[in-house]
Amino acid sequence: MKFLITSFLFFLLFVPNLVNAYPHEKLQECILGSKQNPIILGIPEDSIKNYCDCTLQSIIDDGNDMRNSANKCGLKYLK
Repeated sequence: MKFLITSFLFFLLFVPNLVNAYPHEKLQECILGSKQNPIILGIPEDSIKNYCDCTLQSIIDDGNDMRNSANKCGLKYLK
């Protein structure tokens, strides 16, 4: 029984807390699609990646509205 409790605590402490519900392919699609948008020309790739990650988390993980999520994340990362 002690082993089971110790194992549980070990996994609880050392397993990463951040897990994305959206597939990695969606992130890649978003990044590629965003790079083709003429409005975003000149924006650093890290900012685009952060924008896509923020938007996908908001839409898929949190269940928020698509347009509001894109606007909120755009204002945050695509300055």
